[in-house]
Amino acid sequence: MTQRTVAKAKETYNNMGDRLNYLEKTGGTSFLSMILVLLFLVGIFILSLFLESYVGY
Repeated sequence: MTQRTVAKAKETYNNMGDRLNYLEKTGGTSFLSMILVLLFLVGIFILSLFLESYVGY
């Protein structure tokens, strides 16, 4: 995926600044993945609280 995006930027734009702008717009982190990781970490935190009270440390 990344190689195709870079190749498309090279084909479409001659100016390096325009290429970088295009790559910044199309690249980046998925918002959905950030939400899933956050929910996973919150779940681990809540599970650790329940385990701590169950085990009694």
